Amino acid sequence: MGTGRGTLAVAVGAIAMAVAVGGCSFDIELGGDDDTISKERVAEKARTQLDKKFTSKGLPTLPPVTCDEDLERKVGETTDCEAKGDFGKRSGTLAITAKVTAVDGSDTELEFTTAKSGVVPE
Repeated sequence: MGTGRGTLAVAVGAIAMAVAVGGCSFDIELGGDDDTISKERVAEKARTQLDKKFTSKGLPTLPPVTCDEDLERKVGETTDCEAKGDFGKRSGTLAITAKVTAVDGSDTELEFTTAKSGVVPE
C-alpha cells in the first residue's frame, strides 16, 4: 500500500490496490463578504472533486463526506473531513483535509488531501 501524501488505499477481498489521488484543488466563488465557508459546502465540494478522481481511476463512487467545522477564508486554514460508508466491496472511513490555498476577493481556492493511511475498515 502507498505511503505517500494523497495516496488512497482500498482493499478489495485479498487484493490490495493503491491509487494516487493527490491534492485536488479548485476555486469556489462565494459572492459577498463571507469570512467562512460552511462545513456543508466544504463537504459537498470535497465529495464532488474527489469523486471525479476516484471514478477516473476506476474506483467506486465516494461515499458521503462530512466536515468537522466551517472553514475560515484565510490562506493556510484547514478543516478535517471524512468520507464514511461503502468503498466498493468494503466499508470504512477515509480522512480528508480541506485547506485554503488562495483567496482573491470572493474567490477561494481549496485543496483536498486524503490521509496516507487510506480507507480504514470499520
